[in-house]
Amino acid sequence: MEILDSFHNNNKLNSIEEEDDEDDNYYDEKIAQEILMIFNNSNENWENDDVVVQNVKNWSKLKKISHSTLFKCIKNRSTNKKYACLLGFLYRWGIGTAQDQEKAFRWYKVSAEMGDSLGQNELGSCYDYADGTELGQCYSHGFGVKQDLRKGYYWLCRAAAAGNTMAQSLVADRQQYGMGTFRDIHEAIKWHRKVIQAMEQPEYPKLIWLFQQDL
Repeated sequence: MEILDSFHNNNKLNSIEEEDDEDDNYYDEKIAQEILMIFNNSNENWENDDVVVQNVKNWSKLKKISHSTLFKCIKNRSTNKKYACLLGFLYRWGIGTAQDQEKAFRWYKVSAEMGDSLGQNELGSCYDYADGTELGQCYSHGFGVKQDLRKGYYWLCRAAAAGNTMAQSLVADRQQYGMGTFRDIHEAIKWHRKVIQAMEQPEYPKLIWLFQQDL
């Protein structure tokens, strides 16, 4: 009888532990989803990285959730392409972990290769702004990768084709000035037009300037 009672008690204990695990998973998932929403909304509004960092930190302070907890929730979901990109961002700016630009680049690359347009945009920018020297922009900008304008252009095109408006604008710029690709004003105009349509902006300074040239 004692053995049977012990068996029932252990089952109850296991059941309680499983419920606790489910609650923790639900709580962690809610944290991850809210941070991802802040990250995506900030990027859709073309806010610079300093603003995005501050938005994440403000949320963390408001919810009374530590940066380390926030980081853990994102890292545990990094097999998802969108969370992989966000993890790269957290490494890049040292939110909840030590700042590590090489890991940031690695996770941007993981996200990009899985097809996330924001990850592709971030990876393209990494290749664009690094210059491959230990004392140069590669480390001052903190991207941890050698400059390669062609690779940068390739990943920006992937993001632009997926509908990332910021990437479309960057692709247009690179086609306009021949950065990482052949100069093609007509293609630049095509991508600038897509940005106008996405942003519902009838007057777009870059496009007006192009039309003022002798095309």
